[in-house]
Amino acid sequence: MHEILVYWYRPPGGNKINLGDEINAKVVEFVSRRGVRQADLLTCDLVAIGSVLQALHNRLATTPRPVDVWGSGLMTPQVRRFGPEVRFSAVRGPLTRGMVEGMPALPMGDPGILVSEIWPAASAEKAYSVGLVPHQSQVGDPLWKALNEATPASILIDLTNPDINRTFDLFSKCEMIVSTSLHGLIFADAYGIPNVWAAYRDIHPAEAFKFYDYFSSIRRRQFRRLEILHCNRNLTAISPELIDTSHFARVGEYKNRIAAAFPSHLKA
Repeated sequence: MHEILVYWYRPPGGNKINLGDEINAKVVEFVSRRGVRQADLLTCDLVAIGSVLQALHNRLATTPRPVDVWGSGLMTPQVRRFGPEVRFSAVRGPLTRGMVEGMPALPMGDPGILVSEIWPAASAEKAYSVGLVPHQSQVGDPLWKALNEATPASILIDLTNPDINRTFDLFSKCEMIVSTSLHGLIFADAYGIPNVWAAYRDIHPAEAFKFYDYFSSIRRRQFRRLEILHCNRNLTAISPELIDTSHFARVGEYKNRIAAAFPSHLKA
C-alpha cells in the first residue's frame, strides 16, 4: 500500500517545528500501521490533528476531491458546510461538530492524546516541579524566562524543538504543566500530569474556542485561565482551584475511542 498523504503545517525554513502539528506523522502511522508522508491540502488523503477544517474548507471550495477527516477541529466558531467528498470519521469536539452543517453524531477527540502510547514515559520519577509550555508564537518571549527563574525546579519546554523524543521526555518528568498551547495541555492529559491553561497575549482570533472544544470532548470541568502577566510569579503556588484532574479517569477510554474512529479503509 502507498503511504498515507497527510496534511499538517510545518514552519518554513526547516530548522523548527510546531509539535502539535508535527506529531501527525507518528500518530497516524501508529494507528494505521502504514507509512505517512506530508502533503498539501489539495493532494492529501487525510487531515487529522489541528485546527485545520477552515483551511480545508477554503481549499476544497475551488478544487473538491476526496479527503478523510479524523479528529480535526475548527479554529473559530464559523458555520461550515462540506460536500460529500469530505468523509468525517471524528472531529475534535462538540463545538466543531456543532459548527459543521449536516454533521452526524460522530466520535469526538483529539488524536494528540495518543502521544504517550508512542513516546511512553521512561520512568515515573519526576525531575521538575513545573513544565512551562509557551505557544510556538511565544517561544523566546522574556516573560517565560522570568517565570522559569521565579519558579523553583521548573523547566521551559520548547514545542518548536525538532528533537521530539527530548520534548516528550521533559513532559513526562514534570509534576505539573502550565501552558498557553492547547497541545501542551493535551500532552499533559496524555501522561496524566495536572495542568493549567495559561493566558498571555491573544494567540488566535477567538482562541478560547479550540480549548473549549477539546475540554468539552474530554469532559474537563476547569475552563478558567491563569493570567501570567506578572513575570515574578512562582508557579508552584498556583491555586488548586485552577487544577482539575477529574477527567484523568476517562483518558484511557478517550484514547481508545479516537483510535477506533480512524478510517478503516486507510489502515494496513
